Amino acid sequence: MLVTLMLAPQIVQYRQRSVRRTSVEATTLEAPPLKHSLHQLRITEQLRGADSFFDCELYSPDLGLLERDKTEIFTGDRQQYVDNLYREIENYWLGSDEDVLMF
Repeated sequence: MLVTLMLAPQIVQYRQRSVRRTSVEATTLEAPPLKHSLHQLRITEQLRGADSFFDCELYSPDLGLLERDKTEIFTGDRQQYVDNLYREIENYWLGSDEDVLMF
């Protein structure tokens, strides 16, 4: 990733008299050319009030894949939710008796 831009909009019922505009500039070095295609897993957190879910996209040009999915909606601590996902993955690996294809 070259640059990350985080936006934090503020939703108001009525617009104030003046509008505040902000501008930001960023520069990066040119990335070196890749020898092979880049496989990308993009996970974005989506918020809806107190609820959250993760929007996931897997892109692999060499494998001809572009898959999109989203997690179930969850409420509460994001870190605990992610920790539980990793625990499930690790338990599945242990339960597959190290069978890579099954995993």
